[in-house]
Amino acid sequence: MTSLMYLLGGNIAGDFMKTLGEVFFIIACVSLFVGVRTMFSNKQSSGDSRKDQHAGADATSSDLFGALARSGVSYHLDDVIMIVRSVDGKLMWLEKGDELSGFMHIRDRYNALLASKGVYDIPGFLQMILQTMPTSTGNESDEPFADYLVNGTCYRVVSRPDGYIASFYLNPDLRS
Repeated sequence: MTSLMYLLGGNIAGDFMKTLGEVFFIIACVSLFVGVRTMFSNKQSSGDSRKDQHAGADATSSDLFGALARSGVSYHLDDVIMIVRSVDGKLMWLEKGDELSGFMHIRDRYNALLASKGVYDIPGFLQMILQTMPTSTGNESDEPFADYLVNGTCYRVVSRPDGYIASFYLNPDLRS
């Protein structure tokens, strides 16, 4: 900088640097405006970008949330983390839940074991396996379950009859 000022003369270099700084400031302001405008237009068009994050690849989140609303089942819209249509066409969703069921239950009780198998994004992994065929199905404590085999490991998804995902863990009988 100092050598540039020396070559161009103090005033010319100073004016140049001032102009360059103003240009960068204008670019930063325009970028900020475009980013904010995009953020608000996305929220207005989709309702909540958090809900779009894990929507099924073959259906938009607004379609899935609309189907959930029309289904007549009880759910908490603000607590829905992930929603997907399973391979058999059943609408299934994961809510924040509590210590007994839902995402908090899964995270607090099974996170370390799931992480040991490379599962770090629980909603994303659930979405992926629910779009494949289960290896077996049945009932556990009067709630339906489905087992899924992924890379030699069997995972169990326990859901309520309405599609609410109550739990998700490694199948205790088929751990690898």
